[in-house]
Amino acid sequence: MISIILLLFFNFIINQRPEDYDQEYLNKIINKLQDALLVKIDMKFINGMIRKYKPKKILEVGVAGGGSSAIILNAIQNIENSHLYSIDKLTNAYGRKNKETGFIVKENFNNLMNKWTLYTGGITSNFIEKIGGDIDLVFIDTVHESPGEWLDIIQVMPFLKKNAIVMLHDINFQFIEKKFFYSSNDHLFTYLKGKKIMPKVPDVIPNIGAVLLEDDQKKYYFDYFFALTSRWSYIPDIKEWNFIRHFVSKYYTKELIEIYDSSYKMNNNYKKLIKGKSKKKYRKKRYGKKKLKKKEDL
Repeated sequence: MISIILLLFFNFIINQRPEDYDQEYLNKIINKLQDALLVKIDMKFINGMIRKYKPKKILEVGVAGGGSSAIILNAIQNIENSHLYSIDKLTNAYGRKNKETGFIVKENFNNLMNKWTLYTGGITSNFIEKIGGDIDLVFIDTVHESPGEWLDIIQVMPFLKKNAIVMLHDINFQFIEKKFFYSSNDHLFTYLKGKKIMPKVPDVIPNIGAVLLEDDQKKYYFDYFFALTSRWSYIPDIKEWNFIRHFVSKYYTKELIEIYDSSYKMNNNYKKLIKGKSKKKYRKKRYGKKKLKKKEDL
């Protein structure tokens, strides 16, 4: 009888949804997260994923005020040898120019700083080799516009451990903000190959999710690079683009780098074509002499 009860309890723990897992850790700090750019279900999911899978080496790309950083650090406080490495391009917190990146951790969680290494003023390629490989979990929350997160994932992928977890925030951001171009994480969540995990939110697609990657990700590298050939919502700075190119060339095949190069040329040329008089020429080239309605989509 005791063995049956233990088996049922074990199955309950194993099958427990991440947003319900070890929530007492989050509950103790929730009043210190008012400045976090996260809603409660996001916080619960982040905390639960960390507590359930207990990753040792964690990478965070995109920090802002440090709300997610604080939740992760709090969740790993008693996980031996667990450490969070965070990267943010900005030195001042997004949306809070008078505050440093990661200020929530620095002001409210000073006791957890020993488990945190923060890099600011650069992109993933600037710091990832120093951080090193065997990353168990990466949390990506950056620009939400293509090709932003698509570039993040190809910089990170060679450093992930087998069966690593990729967690993405704002996978439903284009509907929340009502701007279709905030869809890069939605697409990335679709592209990534592995088991998809999302919190259960009644009648709503959640805005956060995770992917437990399949064993051999190399066979999907083509898919991740080919995603770059989709239409972008902005053109990256050419110096940064070339810096990333130089970096990823060390880890991927020549064929994939050719796709990388072509994606920039296509998108840059398209942006030029749809400006001013070039737009009319583009429409004529595509539709011929057919009379077009003013609102007809290019």
